[in-house]
Amino acid sequence: MVEQKNRRAKKEIHVSVLANEAIESMNIKPGSVVADLTFGAGGHSRKIIQTIGGDGRLLAVDRDQSIIDQVQTEFDKKNVVLVCDRFSNLKNIAKNHDFIFFDAILLDLGISSWQLDNNDRGFSYSSKASLDLRMGEGGLTAAKILNEYSEEKLAQIFWSYADIERSRQLAKRIVQARIIKNFEYTTDLKDLLDGWLNWAEKKRNYYGRVWQALRMEVNDELGEIERGLSQAVDLLKDDGRLVVISFHSKEDRLVKKFMSDCAKGCVCPKEFPECICGHRSTLKVLTKKPIIPTKKELEYNIRSHSAKMRVGVKI
Repeated sequence: MVEQKNRRAKKEIHVSVLANEAIESMNIKPGSVVADLTFGAGGHSRKIIQTIGGDGRLLAVDRDQSIIDQVQTEFDKKNVVLVCDRFSNLKNIAKNHDFIFFDAILLDLGISSWQLDNNDRGFSYSSKASLDLRMGEGGLTAAKILNEYSEEKLAQIFWSYADIERSRQLAKRIVQARIIKNFEYTTDLKDLLDGWLNWAEKKRNYYGRVWQALRMEVNDELGEIERGLSQAVDLLKDDGRLVVISFHSKEDRLVKKFMSDCAKGCVCPKEFPECICGHRSTLKVLTKKPIIPTKKELEYNIRSHSAKMRVGVKI
C-alpha cells in the first residue's frame, strides 16, 4: 500500500504543461541536441528523450537540487547531462559539458508542481512553513525581505511584480507588524492579510499575488528570464527552435517583447536615410498568438489554466 502511494505521488509531480505541443513546436527528431532549461521533475525531458533517441543529446538544467534528487536515477543515461544551476548560466554550463549549439531549447517558467506540493519552503500559503520561497540554495528569503526591506521597496515589488492594489498600504502594514514580531512562517503573513483584506480582495486571489511578488523578488525571476533568453538565442543552430512557456502576464509580456525585438531588423529612426545601427533579425516568431492548453488538458491539470507558449526559430 505504501509503495502504491509513493508511485502515485511520484507520478503526480511529473504533470507537464503543454507537453505534446512543446515537443511538436521544438521540431526535434532522432539525433537532435536539445536543452531543457527548466527540468523540474523531468516531464518534458522524458518526451524529449523518447523523441531524440540514443543518438541525440539532452542538457537538462534546474536550480532546485531537491527536485533533481527525486528523479535523477531515472535520467542516468549516457546522452543526458543533468545539471543543478540557474539557466541564466547557460553559456558556461554548455561550455563545461561540451555542448556547442542546440537544435531546440525549452523553458517552462514559473514554479513547479513539486515545489507547490512540498511546502517546506513556503511556496503555498495553505499550510504553515518557513517563509523561504527560494527555488534553489543561497540568496534572500521571503522572511528577510519582509523583515528588512523598506516600506517603499516593499510597495514597489508588490506593484511591479503582481499589480497588487493598495500595495503602499500593504507595505506600511507589514513594516508596522514587524516592529512587534518578525515574519518567520507563512502563517505570519497570511494572518496579517486575513485581518486586513476585504471580501472582494480575498475573492481576487490577493494572497496568491502577494506570494507571487515575493517569490519573483527572492528568485530574481524576470532577470533570470532576460539573461537566459539572450543566451539561448545565441546557442541555437540556424533553424533551431526556442520554445517558452509562461504562467503569468509579467513573464509572457517579457517573452513576447524579447522575441519581437529579436525579430526586428533595422531599429534606426525612420528619418535616417540609411541604417547605422547594424541590428539584424535573429529570430522569426512562429506564434502570432500564444499556444494555450486545450479543454482536455485543463480537465486533468487545472494548474495549466494560465499557461501560454511562444515559439521562435533562429534565422
